[in-house]
Amino acid sequence: MMRKYGIFPTLLAGMVVLLVSCGPYVLVSGKQSLPEYGFEVVVPEGWYRFALTFNAGPSGAFDTAQILEGIVLTRDGLLLQQIRVGRAAVDKNLNFTTRKFDLKLPPQELADIELDDHRSNPNVFNLVVEENVPAMVEGRRGFKLVYTWTTEDGYRLKRIHYGFMEGKWVYRIIYQAAARHYFDRDLATFEKLRESFNLVAIVGDPQRERSASHASSAPTIPSPAPVVPPSGGQGPAGTSVTSRPSASSFERPKYAVGQKWIRNDGEYTLDRVEKNIYIFAADRAREVHMTRDLVLARVKSGAFDTGIDPPIELRWPLRVGSWGQGQATWNVPLDPTRLRVTYTWAVEAFEKVNLPVGTFRAFRIVFEWQPAVTDVVTMSNFPKKRLVMWYAPEIQQLVKGEYSDPGPLNFHIVALDTPPLPAPRQPTGTALPTPPKTP
Repeated sequence: MMRKYGIFPTLLAGMVVLLVSCGPYVLVSGKQSLPEYGFEVVVPEGWYRFALTFNAGPSGAFDTAQILEGIVLTRDGLLLQQIRVGRAAVDKNLNFTTRKFDLKLPPQELADIELDDHRSNPNVFNLVVEENVPAMVEGRRGFKLVYTWTTEDGYRLKRIHYGFMEGKWVYRIIYQAAARHYFDRDLATFEKLRESFNLVAIVGDPQRERSASHASSAPTIPSPAPVVPPSGGQGPAGTSVTSRPSASSFERPKYAVGQKWIRNDGEYTLDRVEKNIYIFAADRAREVHMTRDLVLARVKSGAFDTGIDPPIELRWPLRVGSWGQGQATWNVPLDPTRLRVTYTWAVEAFEKVNLPVGTFRAFRIVFEWQPAVTDVVTMSNFPKKRLVMWYAPEIQQLVKGEYSDPGPLNFHIVALDTPPLPAPRQPTGTALPTPPKTP
């Protein structure tokens, strides 16, 4: 029986076509703008654009079967090296995996789906993942994958895959080459091209036309009129609460022993500071341990006792769009289990929060964690957890928390111990101070 799609005959044919400068290859260089796909890149000299449409085929080769949402480049032939820059619709079925994209997926899960799709290709053998880490791509939260595999003919290929989600699209910047010689030779060229990647307005998409001028997806703070408390909402001694933080209030606050955190579940007082941990206590049975980064390290309330060790490190000053990930040990509440988990955190927005004490503008910070061991039993017994916290720079407090399960991680403030910070002096109608953006 004839083996189909053998790689070396395909390779030879592809190189012959390229060398005689005919067929589907077009020599290009310089800035290539593709507004129909929403991006532009700068192509190095000596590279050819593959002009036909294609889809992923056996052995990592391609069939001329499907329109690519982007651009494919090579210098010596697709099977020796190639650079692909393109996008896929979030609602589109992937080639090999049954898993699907979702608009709410964090970058780590997005990377896992992309990797699973490649691993599920029946013509991919001996896949080895060398790197799976977060990465910023054109100011967006994304991922970087580095992996190798062997084709059915024993040909070893290596790939770097950058990706991120923007709106309804998953963008991909991929470099693939023969693992020996070619990969290292053209790697620097690829990284230079990647750095030139820039999102532009998509023709016929008003939403992207409005947003494409921003270098980062991190939103800026708009300039609303002063926000007043809801009916009956007051600070101490009748102080009106507004949402105009000072320019310096995006820095990490410092607390002193005796300060109060007045929540719907009790009045917590900063009792002591131990090993750079703030310990707020309502009584002997209820304590909240918080790092100087304002990350909950431990929460005790009667039999409920949970925490993450070492505590998650949140980067200050807060920036919308900043994020991170890592591993730690989670003390499962109401259970003696100590479970190794992987976690992510992200500063997702700067938004209004309506509370009984007033209306504030606050950073929404999302923490998610799940077992590092992904066997069926562990995952079913300990599903992914999600904790959302809101930090209001004006009063320098966490003002609200929402957790996946009932318990003391769900709270909101009901009174203020200290007056809000004074509003910055500025002419009426000018923009509010904006949190620094992620570089």
